[in-house]
Parts: sequence; C-alpha cells; structure tokens
Amino acid sequence: MKCTENDLFSTYDLNITACLVALGHPIEKIQKQGGSRCEFFFKRSGKLKADVIAYWKQEIVVNPHALFDALKFIKSRIYAGDID
Repeated sequence: MKCTENDLFSTYDLNITACLVALGHPIEKIQKQGGSRCEFFFKRSGKLKADVIAYWKQEIVVNPHALFDALKFIKSRIYAGDID
C-alpha cells in the first residue's frame, strides 16, 4: 500500500526522528533536500501524534540505549545512501 502525503508526518529534526524510531515508529522514507539536510517521513497514527505532542511538551520518556541506537541507525541509513 502506497502512502499519500496526507498519510505521512514529516520532519527535518534528527532528534525527534530518533525519539520516534526509539519508540517503535518506523521511518517510511528519507528524502535528501540538498546539502546534508534530510526530511524524514512517518506514517500518521494516533500514537505518533501523541508521541510528537509529548516530545514538544518535553514529557516524552525514551530508553537512552534505544535513543542512541536509533541515532546510529538513522545516520547509517543516510550515509549508506538509503534515501529517496
């Protein structure tokens, strides 16, 4: 099933991306936007919305090991060229 733009949440923020991945939200796609800037896309859901709100309210709770593993995973995808 292909997602439309309305089905996706996107962000350029690496930190929120790492938090969302650490919480179990898979990255649907990554698009390079020139230079070293990337846009990250996630499938919209109620849980995703709640986690994004909690992140911006500084109320999110993430396992530190999962967070740093997520950062390594995201960076390895970018540097390996695993982007659209």
